[in-house]
Amino acid sequence: MAFCLTKEKAEKFKRAIKSGKLDVHKLSDPVLSSEARRNMIKDAVGLSDEVAREVNALFESKLLLKYQATGIKNWIKKTSGMTESAKRDFVSRVNRLEKALTPGEGKTFVKDFVYSRLGIDATEEEAKKVFELTKDLDKLEQGTMAKGLSKTGQQQADIAYGEALMDLEEYTDKLRPKGFKIGSLAFNIANLPQSVMTSLDMSAPRQLWGLMSTGAFWKNTPKMVSNWFSAKSARTTMAEIMGSKYYKISQAPSRNKLVITSELDKMARKEDDVMSEFADKLPILKQSSRSFRGMINATRLSRFKTMYDSAKKAGEVVDPRTPDGKQTIEDINRRINIFSARGSLGKGDKYQNASPILNMLFWSVRKISADINMLDPRLYLTGSKTARRASLRALIGSLAITAGMLATADLAGAEVEYDPRSSDFGKIKIGKHRIDVTGGKGALVRIITRLGAQAIGKKDIKATKTGKVFKGGDFYSPKALLSRFSKNKLAPMAGMVADLMAKPELLEGKDFLGRDLDLKKLTVENVGKELAGVARTKDQTTEWTAEKLRPMIISTIFDMAFSGERADVIALLTLFEIFGYGVQTYD
Repeated sequence: MAFCLTKEKAEKFKRAIKSGKLDVHKLSDPVLSSEARRNMIKDAVGLSDEVAREVNALFESKLLLKYQATGIKNWIKKTSGMTESAKRDFVSRVNRLEKALTPGEGKTFVKDFVYSRLGIDATEEEAKKVFELTKDLDKLEQGTMAKGLSKTGQQQADIAYGEALMDLEEYTDKLRPKGFKIGSLAFNIANLPQSVMTSLDMSAPRQLWGLMSTGAFWKNTPKMVSNWFSAKSARTTMAEIMGSKYYKISQAPSRNKLVITSELDKMARKEDDVMSEFADKLPILKQSSRSFRGMINATRLSRFKTMYDSAKKAGEVVDPRTPDGKQTIEDINRRINIFSARGSLGKGDKYQNASPILNMLFWSVRKISADINMLDPRLYLTGSKTARRASLRALIGSLAITAGMLATADLAGAEVEYDPRSSDFGKIKIGKHRIDVTGGKGALVRIITRLGAQAIGKKDIKATKTGKVFKGGDFYSPKALLSRFSKNKLAPMAGMVADLMAKPELLEGKDFLGRDLDLKKLTVENVGKELAGVARTKDQTTEWTAEKLRPMIISTIFDMAFSGERADVIALLTLFEIFGYGVQTYD
């Protein structure tokens, strides 16, 4: 853990030692507690509690733990400068703390040192527990790399090692200080509506549209279902990922690591649809969260394994200890992240911490970034040969599967729209219902096509009802198209505000479907009926409000139920909605 003293404090620190005000011999007394030693440093030099803790931690590590004659000199030298300790793997750090965690005869428990190195404010018993959780990790890790393991044996070894890592991670997470932060609470609440609206389904396939032609996608699809119904299955899935040697390799680059998320992650690292920390705590939401995250994590790592092994077989440098090897791994990671709807925010994802704010404003901001990046030709022309070829094959495969689904529906008698100038592009129409099988990519292709047609003076709009193609007027101007596209991408809370700002009157507005809104006319009775699906109130403001407060799959089922559609058709359409192929109902 890096820290520094100001020049003034550093000089004062040196003078305190030279003058004897800070007696290093007394500091070395083995019966002295960390708190007492820290207070001596704090009083003698005039440091804050946090800096005194850091200085004491370094003293304990250099003198008390190692008993080196030069310990004090090294301590003074490091405390007075700007040196940063190198970042180390968490488990390795714990293993190097054996003396601190298991104090022997004549030694004191050096609490500040443990806090400094692990980031946990642990008691002696808690620190011993941490060490107990780490003592067999090396042996378990070696077990994952044993030669001659069968496929089942390898899987079991990976799970055993991953389980041990997860036990350690979960225990130390409980020990880390978690002070109340009003900002964090606000972001969790603001991101909750998106988590609620995307719950009750298994929509990971929508996020993984770019990988649905790969074996990794189909291999891990069953895990999406099993993880929904079983917390144990979800934990086993995660343990197998963390215990795999490929996971460790995928984390080697300093940038563009393969993104594997967990419920313990900070909000900024979570997946878009489950960014609120409440999504992993509330009933129903946590089932959706672990199903969604589990399939995406497993598919990403499976895809990494395939691409890494292919690159190695093709003769590319893949050794993570070398710069070229790290670059190859980074190229593979970046493409897998993009094709699994995990676009970066800035180069190397340097604006990652802004994601809770952006996700509060826009639907799935990382997915939007990934969709745009997927259209970048450089993804298929530069970087690792294996990575770019695999990406091109995955894109062509996903397009082929999508086209196949549309053609099959067409042959079966459903209406299908192939013209990207139409709002129904890439959708299968059954009665009043439309199924989007493009993974949400259709909207982006549509606006690019329309803007392109306008730029060269061609007809840019195809009417969904009449099929007539025409040049759009002011309603379809570039500014209007981009405005509606952006508004349609707004997250629930931001969308509500934007709708209400569409007209100047207080608490009145108009949504993107053209419904007139007036919150002053809302009644609790009508909202309750609409939410419960007891009856359609036919009040547009009530419908709009209810849609923002319940899962989208429920809204879709209600729309279908009140459309007069046959039960068998509703059942079929519901299956599409459950697995992430959005269904819309309108005339």
